[in-house]
Amino acid sequence: MISEYIYGGAAVEEIRERQPHRTRWLWLLLEGLLLLVALPIGAYCLLYGEVRPVTVWELTGSCPPASALLRDGSEGHWCFDTGKIDWRKTGDALVLVAGSAGPRIALLRQVDTTAPEARGLSPVLGVDEEPGPETFIADLRDAQLVGVSFEEPPRFHEAGTWPVVVRLEDLSGNVSFVETSCTILGAVPRVDMEAGEAVPPLSAFLPNDTVDGRFVTDMAALDTRTPGVRTVEVEAEGQVYETALVIADTSAPRCAFETAAYARTGQALAPEDLVASAQDASALTYAFDPQPDWTRQGYQNVQVAVTDAGGNRTTGTVTVLISDLQPLVWEASRRWVAGATVRDRQRELDPAFSGEVKVARFVPKAPGCYDINATVDEVPCIQRLYVVDTTAPRLSFPRKLQAYLDHPRPPAALLETAEDATALTLSYVTEPDWSKEGPQPVIIAGVDIAGNRTEIEGTVKIVRDTEKPTILGVVNQYSYIGEPVAYFAHVSATDNADDPEDIVITVDNSAVDIYTQGTYLVTYRATDRAGNTAEKQVYLYFVRPSVSDEKLNQKADEVLATLVTDDMTKGQKAYAIYRYVYDTYTFKDNSSNKRDWKYEAWRGLAYRRGDCFTYCAAAKVLLEKIGAKVMFVTRNHAFRHYWLMVDLGSGWYHFDPLNSGPSRKFQCFMLTTGQVLDLYPFFWKYDQRIYPATPETPFVKDW
Repeated sequence: MISEYIYGGAAVEEIRERQPHRTRWLWLLLEGLLLLVALPIGAYCLLYGEVRPVTVWELTGSCPPASALLRDGSEGHWCFDTGKIDWRKTGDALVLVAGSAGPRIALLRQVDTTAPEARGLSPVLGVDEEPGPETFIADLRDAQLVGVSFEEPPRFHEAGTWPVVVRLEDLSGNVSFVETSCTILGAVPRVDMEAGEAVPPLSAFLPNDTVDGRFVTDMAALDTRTPGVRTVEVEAEGQVYETALVIADTSAPRCAFETAAYARTGQALAPEDLVASAQDASALTYAFDPQPDWTRQGYQNVQVAVTDAGGNRTTGTVTVLISDLQPLVWEASRRWVAGATVRDRQRELDPAFSGEVKVARFVPKAPGCYDINATVDEVPCIQRLYVVDTTAPRLSFPRKLQAYLDHPRPPAALLETAEDATALTLSYVTEPDWSKEGPQPVIIAGVDIAGNRTEIEGTVKIVRDTEKPTILGVVNQYSYIGEPVAYFAHVSATDNADDPEDIVITVDNSAVDIYTQGTYLVTYRATDRAGNTAEKQVYLYFVRPSVSDEKLNQKADEVLATLVTDDMTKGQKAYAIYRYVYDTYTFKDNSSNKRDWKYEAWRGLAYRRGDCFTYCAAAKVLLEKIGAKVMFVTRNHAFRHYWLMVDLGSGWYHFDPLNSGPSRKFQCFMLTTGQVLDLYPFFWKYDQRIYPATPETPFVKDW
């Protein structure tokens, strides 16, 4: 029985008409009548044209060329609307076609003698499926509608591979057969999975999503970590089927290797000792590749291979420290690690240890793993230290805890002590109300790098700020007629409550005439946020220059070219200038003109002699040419002494190139105030209130 008619023509989009077999006798009668009509017409064509009276045309589904109706196949054309004829149907039609002799009437008979063609398909079906015969063919080709039916259907709902024969019959009765096969599955024959991963779901074992099934095998008890083949029973549509579950191990072990491995000289490690973690579904084996030399002290790059049961391999290289000194856990501190302490700690680990230990200078101020150079009985080796910080920070308030109204301060400003071996972070747990006078509760927390935490609780007294700022860097000075005055060069202010940037400094220079020689009074004022104002007056002396800037710069450039090179750091250049003045100048006491520093600078550069003012003036012009900030400092004593304060970028330091007096014994190059006062307090005693403070830490050379 034909299940469905399918049109095999590629150019037609819809089926207009079906032709049942029982009406074929009507067509035969019609053909006879058409022949009776066509005979005289054919005679006419034979007598009067090259058009054939009757042309038989194999059905193609499209209009034939007009030349097909001509006797000699010459060019012709249709003389009617060809769209009015259904070229997909067999039968006879009177047509008007023109050749070289003009239009002629002819009979065109369309016939179909070609059986349908199709390509066979071999689908895989589930036991619950029963599709029609069209599922088993593809690429159907025919000019007419084609009926498709099973000549030999598969054994639906029964697992196995079955032969299938599909019958194809078109409307003209042409018949062909397509032989193929069909595989019907209750369950898929094979399921693959990676060892150690989750068991595949039931849907992976069934042929499609519509089959009703369940696991017969207890999947929870199935060993899926070991590679191999497991038989899994699945029930589908009431029948039990077997599926091969193929478990493969194709993934290499996931490993993390040690980053700071240690071995004592002569004592071998196992390969697994160098693997921090290893994960794999199957059992693992460990091996060195190649074998290390455990008798050689120092660092060795050791390669470790980790292999699973499937032969998958992961390798890693671990740097192993081999040393006579065992690693030590060391508490962070600001003190040097002492060799004697290392020796005692080694003896605690190994009472048989008897060597004398020396270690390179090292301060364990931050947690981490550190390898430091050492010797045991003068034999070089490495001491590994694991620096830890288990000590909480030490915090304390001053006895008198006071702050100022409307002046919020960071936690560190309220503490007298904030100490820890590592970096410390301070924060308020309870911050004072800075807008209210009187006692305020305060809690400050300190946390170090390791997370150790200390909290301290106290009471801070908030008071109004009534103290004036202190003005620094304001001194009597000489200037040159016609040159602008840098009134705020080196001028700053400090305050008991405000930061320097919050203090407003002004200068009253209304009486100054820079174009007229003379002495002028200048007033500086500094006002803090509370409105407290400090005032300081100094004198500004205008004198005529004895040497031009061009002459001074030319001489300074000549000298500087002999002292420095482009590849020197700023610190190296400053030290070269210091050595130039200190080593080559001849001291002559009280021989300089203190009112004309430019002349003294030129005189020093030209003749390399003079007093302390000359020395400083010459150094000043050279230092400014290398980008340093420079200011004169004067000793506050009846016997004047001049030196410089210099800032190379890390703060102001004392710079005295004098090679006479205490300076001959104590060279003063970039020293802190504490250092110069410790060396010779009288010689470098000065009013620290009017000059910028030096750092507390010594100057660090950049070379």
